[in-house]
Amino acid sequence: MELTALFRVTVTLTGAASSVEFKDMPRHKKNPAVGTKRTAYAPTIILDQQDAQAFKENEEVTASVVSETSGVVTTACRLR
Repeated sequence: MELTALFRVTVTLTGAASSVEFKDMPRHKKNPAVGTKRTAYAPTIILDQQDAQAFKENEEVTASVVSETSGVVTTACRLR
């Protein structure tokens, strides 16, 4: 096991779909002219322990996942 795995926290999201879903969402809510982005919604996410400790209950958190092959995918979730 790599050392960084010791600092990971798996978060299970309540009310989320049972599998990963992708949706096309506006890049900017107030300016639809900038196009859409592909957004992933998942029942679990993995966070760095330091980040997870900074969140408050019921706080809405936006996480960015950087993929070397497809670019940046942003997903919004509510932690409870």
